Amino acid sequence: MTASEYVLTGRVTRKDTGAGIHGLVVEAWDEDVSCDDCLGSDLTNQDGSFRIRFRPEDFQEKSEGKPEVYLKIYDRDCRLIYDTSDEKCACRPGETRHFNIALVPETLWWHFSRPLRWSCPDERLIPEKIMDEIEEAAVTLTPAFFPGGSGLQAF
Repeated sequence: MTASEYVLTGRVTRKDTGAGIHGLVVEAWDEDVSCDDCLGSDLTNQDGSFRIRFRPEDFQEKSEGKPEVYLKIYDRDCRLIYDTSDEKCACRPGETRHFNIALVPETLWWHFSRPLRWSCPDERLIPEKIMDEIEEAAVTLTPAFFPGGSGLQAF
């Protein structure tokens, strides 16, 4: 960390169990008179931790001093589930500011209802009859697009 760099760290947990919440998007914002500046974002790790770094040029306007930072937290479908805009904090360059955020389970129901990993399904995504029609059309159209050639094998 350089002397002019700002660093925000933290952990997002479940209020009922204290377990870290993986896969949330945490955004840091600076409040301004005209319009707020997004300072950066991070995805929470398996233990719910995050780290956001930013520099003065990411937020400074001519009349602005230190950033007044607040966080927005989104679930994996980009739904806003938590906002600390009522609890802004001033940050100083060269210092790390830490946040501990405990979310009630009710705010997380949608996040936990969505899969973290996508697995390959056992059955085909396209019905076999439609796949046969696609393959037949490809064989029929190949000579029209590659006259005198051997079709796609030329590539």
